[in-house]
Amino acid sequence: MIKAVIFDVDGVLIDSLKANFHFYSLLFKTAGYLFFSFSEYKSKKMNHLTMVDVIKRTTKTKSKKKIKDLWLMGKNNIDYPYKFIQTPQNLIKVIKNLKSEFKLGVATSRVSTSLFDKISKLSKIKQEFSTFVLFEDTKEHKPHPAPLLLVAKKLGVKPLECVYIGDADSDVQAAKSAGMKIISYPKKLKGSDAYTSEFEKLPELISTI
Repeated sequence: MIKAVIFDVDGVLIDSLKANFHFYSLLFKTAGYLFFSFSEYKSKKMNHLTMVDVIKRTTKTKSKKKIKDLWLMGKNNIDYPYKFIQTPQNLIKVIKNLKSEFKLGVATSRVSTSLFDKISKLSKIKQEFSTFVLFEDTKEHKPHPAPLLLVAKKLGVKPLECVYIGDADSDVQAAKSAGMKIISYPKKLKGSDAYTSEFEKLPELISTI
């Protein structure tokens, strides 16, 4: 029986493709590196990578110090372009509906929950989530199950009592490795237990798995 619903952020609670691209473009321009074009960034599926992995792929450096310095620059010194963020239709209604029946948590590779304060619709649902697990909270990251397992632990539920909502193959791998159900949104992913392209259909799908 499902007792908790865990959400990814990028690609699920928000459409962050353009925002993340502009963020990384500014980060690497500031640091003196040439970044990918938008079409390359999209085709290489870089929006699903952690900041550390984007840094490694862009700079091709193996220096842990350079990687950490760039990561800290991105976290502390680059303004995130929130104006490019979009949210799913009926986001607030769906989250409040799910909260009435399940415990809710977030497992994301983001380094901050600040967007939940910066974006109006997200600020209205932030309190509905009992816990947030961010990049810094675990040593391992998706597709490793560690972030999802930590959310389950904080929510006080067993992994088999959780369903994860994700949009990438790494989300499917993480959920399966954690022993959780996985619903892919907004596209069908191999290995997912169910999928939907309509956010408002999530409650109905969760009741069937």
